[in-house]
Amino acid sequence: MTEKQWTKEDFIEIARPKMAAGLAEPSTFQHHLHSFFAEVAPHYENATPDGKAYIDHVMNGFIGILDSSLQSAPDTAETRKLKRMVSSVQGKHFMAKDLIEVFEETPAESDEWISASLGVFTRTLQALLDIMHDVTRCSQTGAVNLARVGLFYWFIDEVIAAQSLARRHHSTLAYTHLRCTMEILDKIELFGEKPEFAALWMSGDEHAIWKKLSPARVREQLARDAFDPSKKSYDPLYEYLCEQGTHSTFTALKSRFRAKREPLEGGLNIAFIIGGYNSPSREISILMYCIMLTNLAIMKAFAAFEKHLNLEDICSLVLAVSDDTFNFFNDFLGATDQSHYDRQPLELLLAAWIEMRKSTPIVPPHK
Repeated sequence: MTEKQWTKEDFIEIARPKMAAGLAEPSTFQHHLHSFFAEVAPHYENATPDGKAYIDHVMNGFIGILDSSLQSAPDTAETRKLKRMVSSVQGKHFMAKDLIEVFEETPAESDEWISASLGVFTRTLQALLDIMHDVTRCSQTGAVNLARVGLFYWFIDEVIAAQSLARRHHSTLAYTHLRCTMEILDKIELFGEKPEFAALWMSGDEHAIWKKLSPARVREQLARDAFDPSKKSYDPLYEYLCEQGTHSTFTALKSRFRAKREPLEGGLNIAFIIGGYNSPSREISILMYCIMLTNLAIMKAFAAFEKHLNLEDICSLVLAVSDDTFNFFNDFLGATDQSHYDRQPLELLLAAWIEMRKSTPIVPPHK
C-alpha cells in the first residue's frame, strides 16, 4: 500500500495551532516548535516537493532556536530524529536519496580536458563496438570464441562504468572497474594462447578455476613479471589500481578524508568524504586509462577475430583511433601545467601507453 504524500497544506494544518499557541504564550514557543518538527519529521521524506520546501523554509527560519533547544533535550528517539533532520538542513548529515540520485544526473563537465577526453573515449569505444558488431554477425564456435566474445562485451560495460564513476567524482570506485578491465584483457589473451584454460574457465569447477585462473595465476601463465621492464607488462599500473581503489587500503582511504589540526588545542579534526569528491587530476587520468585500455582491447579484438574482419576497414579504423588517442595524449601532456595534476597516475599511464605501442602493432600486417 502506497504511503500518503504529505503536502504543504497538510503541514500547515499541523503548524497553525502549534504556532498560534506558542505565540500566545511565548514561554512555550520552543516547546510547540519542537512538537511541530517531531510530528512532521516522519513524513518529510515522503512529502511532495512543495511540502518539503515548506518544511525547509520553516526550519531555516527557526533552525537556531530548534538546534539550541535540542542540545538540552532528553536523549530520546524523537530527539535523535530531530537532530538528524536539523543536521541535514545544515548540510551536516547525508541523505541516501541524494547520494543515489548522483548516479542519475548527467555530470556537468567543468574541466575542458575531461570534456575533450570524453570525446576521444567515445570515438575509441565506438570503434570497439563496430568491431564486435562485425564479429557477432559471424557464427562463433568453441569455448574460446564464446569466452572471448562475452569478455569483450563485459569489458565494454566495465570501462563505461569506470568513466561514468570518474566523471561523477567517484574515482576510488572507478579504479575497481579499471582493474577488472585489465583482468578481462589478460584472460582474453590467455584463452587465445592456451585454449584449455577457456574450457577450464567455463567448467564450473570454482576451486580449480581460482587455483589456476586467479588474476595472479593468469599473469604468471602470460609470463609477466610485475616489475621487469624487459617484459610486456602492465602490472605497475595494475598494482596502482589495486592500491587506489580495488583493495580497501589506507592509501585509498587517505584520498577520502581531510585532516586539519586545531592551532591552539593541537587536536586533529578529520572529515570523511562520502558521495564522491572533485579531483580533476584523478578524473582525467581515469578517462585516459579508459582510452588506453580500450585501444588495447581493439588490438586484442583484431588479433582474436581477424578472419571475421575486413582488413582495409580495420586498418583505417585502428589508425584513426590510435592517432586520435596519441594526439590527445600529446596535446594534454604538452599544454597542461602538470604541477596542478597528480603526476603518478599520468606517468604510469604514459609508460604503459609507450610500451603498448612498442609491443603491439598498430596496423595489422598485410597478407
